[in-house]
Amino acid sequence: MIKAALSTPHALMVVTVVSLLGCATPPGVREVTIRAHDYAFEGPDSLPAGPVAFGFINAGMVPHEMVIAGLRPGATLAEVLRRDQADSTWRHLRYPASGLLTADSGVTTPGRLLVNLEAGRTYLLLCNFQDSDTSTVHFHKGMARLIRAY
Repeated sequence: MIKAALSTPHALMVVTVVSLLGCATPPGVREVTIRAHDYAFEGPDSLPAGPVAFGFINAGMVPHEMVIAGLRPGATLAEVLRRDQADSTWRHLRYPASGLLTADSGVTTPGRLLVNLEAGRTYLLLCNFQDSDTSTVHFHKGMARLIRAY
């Protein structure tokens, strides 16, 4: 559990990102491609535990990113959204602990993000981009997806 200076629990926990892969995926690593649309991710709801090489395709009209972060046990997407709106300190804690890929409109990332998924843990995919300085971040527009590792 991540705690802020005031010992407030946060919804995200540290995720071990093994590496960012080039074109070749090592043997024994599952390849999964996540497709971004404007304000939604397309991909699996669950995956087997173990190493997964995540690829990212942006099929949307605006740039997107895919941040991958592990949720603490019992955390929900609704809690993540509520805490993010209420606590700017929490927002800054997720970037160093998460892996991410970015892609402009119509682009497939050349590399893959290798993450070791742990059985029983839920992972959050989200896009934290904005269309302008004053617009809502994409994950508050629905661009978030949960994946459960089994």
